[in-house]
Amino acid sequence: MKRLWLTALVALVLGVGPGETWAAPPAPAAPSAHGAKAVEAPGGAGMGAYSWPAALPETQLDMDPTMVPVGRGAIFVPTMSNPELEPPFRVYVDDQYIGNSRCGTRFIVPAGDYVVELGSGASTDRIRRQVHVAEGRTALVPADWSGLQIRVVDENGIPHRGVYELIAMPQANNLGIGYGANIERGEVVRNWILEPGTYLIIKVGDTFQARTNFFTVRLVPGTFDTINLVMNRDTGDFLGAGQVFGGGGRLAGIKDLQLTATLGGGLDFSRQTNVVGTSDNTLFTPSLYADAVGQWLPGRNLVYGQFTLDEVFTQRDGKRLEKTADDVQLYLLYSYKVTKRMGPYVRAGIRTTLFPGYVYFSKKQTVVEVDQSGNVLHTWKHRDRFQTSDPFFPMTLLGGVGLRMDTPPSTGFNAWALLGMGGRKKLAGGTLTSASSPDGWVGRVSPTALRRAIDEDQFGAELTIVAQGSLLRFFNYTAQFEYFPPFNNLDDPDLRLDTNLGLRLTSYVSLNYSYRMLRDPKYSEFLQHDHRATVRFSYTFF
Repeated sequence: MKRLWLTALVALVLGVGPGETWAAPPAPAAPSAHGAKAVEAPGGAGMGAYSWPAALPETQLDMDPTMVPVGRGAIFVPTMSNPELEPPFRVYVDDQYIGNSRCGTRFIVPAGDYVVELGSGASTDRIRRQVHVAEGRTALVPADWSGLQIRVVDENGIPHRGVYELIAMPQANNLGIGYGANIERGEVVRNWILEPGTYLIIKVGDTFQARTNFFTVRLVPGTFDTINLVMNRDTGDFLGAGQVFGGGGRLAGIKDLQLTATLGGGLDFSRQTNVVGTSDNTLFTPSLYADAVGQWLPGRNLVYGQFTLDEVFTQRDGKRLEKTADDVQLYLLYSYKVTKRMGPYVRAGIRTTLFPGYVYFSKKQTVVEVDQSGNVLHTWKHRDRFQTSDPFFPMTLLGGVGLRMDTPPSTGFNAWALLGMGGRKKLAGGTLTSASSPDGWVGRVSPTALRRAIDEDQFGAELTIVAQGSLLRFFNYTAQFEYFPPFNNLDDPDLRLDTNLGLRLTSYVSLNYSYRMLRDPKYSEFLQHDHRATVRFSYTFF
């Protein structure tokens, strides 16, 4: 009410105001821009019942602060969802282009007859409506068109940048290629604004006569529909499509929030060298993993969280159960997009374990603890296994701030980088790690030498580079590299490289090869290597 009184006062003093609102009546018959016949706008502002995420047209008009000067009028095209995710509308008079505006905002024009062009596709495919603008009034174009959002997700419900083609039926008019979005990279799905009718979604490169990898949807005037297109990341094949009710990973009542959780297992062939908390080994063994990802994307903001659990055990000679992999990670990231490709970030994370760590021996051995100079501090004899760490240790707490940068997205390659400053708090918890055998050891067999790691706080520069994509449409790959040189010791940086190459065999079975290299001088003086080939089986909860 206060706003309406203020608007009226400004109008009296300055002679301007929002102007009267009315539904655009049909203008005299005339050809539209580019020689195409315009379709007259039917009905009035209150036609039918609108079904879309945005406010009603009349409410949008009240919320638009644009003033209409004396002697002018305005054209108003309502938005169905978010004006930043919809194509702007263009205005023509006598086939001459005079300007454009985003939906949900008044476009000021002199009184007269105009053609409004809006929607998706090439100019010849877009929607055209004739409107008549009276002096001092806003011509509201009735929203008798349709909106469509196509979210491309994988079989786990995680959004990705898959591609598809959209075809208007039955005339088989190709409207172009659409893209999904990698939500964790801050991308958003662009919405289609279309004439009501039947549309065909097909795999890129196929024809409208395709008998596989296709989906049809019928759009009703004044409605906005959201479709989940389930697509194999590697091949681009459609695994399903349609409206998802009460699922799809979205939490009821929380807009723009997606949650996906997967539990899986596999058969691993692994080789590990110098990995803290485990013995050097080459094994064929079962594994268990869990993965949960959450994304919240309100406007230009990105909030991203990921939890991973990776556990591998084996049993030798039917006797003891040995841990060969134990990795728990939780990461949180917030980023704000100043531009499409760049913006500041802040992140935090934790890396730890669940179970105590041991080294195992095929026959009883002597174990010694040495100091930094190689002097023997303690000796344990006749051990076939030796505990090296407690549950949840070693643990690393990390955080950082800086700049996030993205490459232009494509189907074959995507990359982003974080460059900034960060800190790490390393809690060893008394963990013992591999060390060189002490000099001058007296005995027939050199002992297993261990060194006790120490707690440390570090602060330095941080660089993270992530790349992902597909290769020859048969494989998908990901790689993440982290570089952290502490300011007090720039020549002795922490390094971490995680890579994965995957081949999907069926919708729920995949063959993966992963390699992890870790350089952490405070926990181990050796490079840690972990190779793993896995046949994985997975089940998605959300």
